[in-house]
Amino acid sequence: MNPLVTNEVLGVLALQATLACMPDRTIELSNSMLILPLIFNKRTRSILKNKNVMYISSRDLVLSFPKDFSAVSNHFLDFSCISVNTVLLACEMGVAKFDERTLSLVSEVFTSTNQKSIGQLGAEIYLAAPRLAKILEENSTELYQNFRIVL
Repeated sequence: MNPLVTNEVLGVLALQATLACMPDRTIELSNSMLILPLIFNKRTRSILKNKNVMYISSRDLVLSFPKDFSAVSNHFLDFSCISVNTVLLACEMGVAKFDERTLSLVSEVFTSTNQKSIGQLGAEIYLAAPRLAKILEENSTELYQNFRIVL
């Protein structure tokens, strides 16, 4: 993906869309670091936004689509700096609030889901966000093990 497109502002949009779909609009900080690697990858985003794909957990996704989800670990490393900057920018913009180990949605800056106002990528992010939120409800240890991310 073009690095000019995958920037922190688009990351804040992805963070906001995902947090809006989470229970209590809150996510563990460790799980929030997985939002950008999963949503900025075109192949994983297309799987997440496809309503015909049925899965129960992240393990189901990894087993059903091993080719697509085998690179999440590399994407995690590639997007780690952008993910941290995105969280900090979201806090500075008043979108999110960081507590001890969680990140909570405070307000929504991006209010339109119209493709004309947020672009095609932004619209795809909004389509994938509810299903991504479902995955990120899992325990962070299981997520990192399923996606084979070594810290």
